[in-house]
Amino acid sequence: MRFSKQNHSRIPMPGKPGTCRLQVRDLGVTLEGESILRDITFQLNCREIVALIGPNGAGKSSLFRSILGQIPYSGSIQFQLAGGYPSHPKIGYVPQSPSFD
Repeated sequence: MRFSKQNHSRIPMPGKPGTCRLQVRDLGVTLEGESILRDITFQLNCREIVALIGPNGAGKSSLFRSILGQIPYSGSIQFQLAGGYPSHPKIGYVPQSPSFD
C-alpha cells in the first residue's frame, strides 16, 4: 500500500525568537477583599513551554483567569504578536471538573 504525501498547513512562526510574547507586569488580583496575587511579573516568548504547579489555593487558576480577562486585575498584561500570528491570540482554559465522590 502506498501513501501519498499530504500537505499539512502550519502556523507561521516568527523568524526571530522573542518577536511575539506574553508580558505580565506587576499583576495583582483581589477577590472579595482578599489579595490573591501580588506583584507577579514574567514574560513568555514564542516556542516556550512552561508548567505552572502549586498546591490548591495558590492562585494558579486566578492567574490564568486574569490573563484571559475573566476576573479583574491590576498591573498590565500585553500580547505582542508578529510573524503571521492572528491579531488576537487563541488561549484555551479548561478548569478541573468537580469530583464526584
